[in-house]
This record gives sequence, structure tokens and C-alpha cells, in this order.
Amino acid sequence: MKFIKRNKISHFFLQLIIPSLFCPFTYALNPKGPLALSMSGSGRAIYKGAEYHLLNPASLVQLPGFQAAGFYVFETENKKPYYGFSLMENRQIPLAVSYIRERETGEQYLSISTAAFILPGWSLGLSLSRWETAQDTNWNIQAGFFIRPQNSPFSIGATWDHILPVEGVFEGQRQWGLGMAYELYKWLQLRADTVYNQKKEWKIAGGTKFTIAEFFILRLGSGWDLTDDTFLFSGGLGLETKNIAVDYGLSQEKENKGWLHTLNIRGYF
Repeated sequence: MKFIKRNKISHFFLQLIIPSLFCPFTYALNPKGPLALSMSGSGRAIYKGAEYHLLNPASLVQLPGFQAAGFYVFETENKKPYYGFSLMENRQIPLAVSYIRERETGEQYLSISTAAFILPGWSLGLSLSRWETAQDTNWNIQAGFFIRPQNSPFSIGATWDHILPVEGVFEGQRQWGLGMAYELYKWLQLRADTVYNQKKEWKIAGGTKFTIAEFFILRLGSGWDLTDDTFLFSGGLGLETKNIAVDYGLSQEKENKGWLHTLNIRGYF
């Protein structure tokens, strides 16, 4: 009886310890920005938004002016809330700075991005990022490519995330993405992204953006993880004026199928 009891106790501790050895860290932050999260992580071919350069730095140069955004992200279960802001300048030198911080653990992500046109409507972008957790810190580079011919409703974006080596808790974060967007009407925009990562996993995400009454925005999106055939859903609402916008987003998390909520305020100057 004592032997059986010890076996049960040993089995319990093995179940507790072994997963922590192979999965030492569960990411709290998702450095995509709230607008992309409300569309299942898609947006590599989108440029209108103060934080789409987090997905594709080459989109930074496509929209003139100065933009600022602040956001707050939280989940109803198991995930700690985090907040962030983005500042984007494109009047003189294209430049963007974004900072994201998990409120309780102090995990943080900082990126600085720039971009330039190489041909009319064709741009290249680079981001330097610093991702810090309690276990490790990773400096890395992201590259992006963006095509949007003048007055065209169609755009294409391609990205390469984490070009430099990734080790420890960041291992497996390198990925390559391709996105397309099409403005079917002034009030209806379509988008689709596909992503392949170094774990040999494929993901597809996309959705639609509806503009109602010139100021009310409705977003509907979904994502498909081809590796385990999982579907995730997302959506959001927005109010946009000439100089300010307020957004609410809702996206499904893969780990526990819980819902991730995002609140976002954007300003245009």
C-alpha cells in the first residue's frame, strides 16, 4: 500500500514538473497590436492604423502624418492583462516606437521601426525589438515588404520575424508571413494572411472590415491553425472621426479557447 501511495505521489510530481521543463514560459504578451488581434492576427498588407507596423514595418511609410495609440488587453481567465502604446511619425523621417508591458510580471516588449520607398508604392521596413521576460531577454530584427500601387485598392505585405537567433524561452518565435488586402468598396475591405514558423506550423487568418455611416466600424475575422485543425474567431467595433478613433476587439485564444479583450484609442494629427 505504501508503495502504491508513493507511486501516486511520484506520478503527480512528474506530471507537474515535466511540462514546466519543456514549456518553461507561457507568453503573456502578443506584440501584434489590438487592431490585428481583433482580426485574428492578420494585417500584414494593412497600413491604416497606428500599430500595424508591429506586424509589418514596411507599412509605416504608406500613411503620412503623426499618429498615436494607447491600448489595454485583458482576458477573462488565466491570462494577465497588459497595456501598450505606439507613436508613429511620417512627416519628416518615417519612424515608429511601440512599448508593451505586462502589468503584474513586468514582461515587456519595445520596438523601433523605420521604412522607405524603393519604388513608387513599393516600400521596405525594418524593426529593432527588445523582448524581456523574467527568464531571458532577446534583441532581434524584423523585416517587411509592402506593395501598394497609387490609387490601387489592392495591397500585398510580406514579413520575416526574428531574423537573429532565438534561444531559450524565445525558441520557435521565428516566422514568415504573407498578407493581401483588397478594398472591394469604400465601406468593405477584405484581408487574408498566411504564416509559417520555424516549428513547421502553418496558420491562415483573415476577415472583413465594414464601414457603416462613415464613422462606425465593424470587424469580423477568423484564424485557422492547419497543424491541429483549430478554428479561432475574432471581431471588433470601432468609432472613427477625422482625428480620433476608439476600438473594442474580441479574439479567441488557442490555449483555453478563452476570449481576449482589447481596448484601443488612436489619434491622428
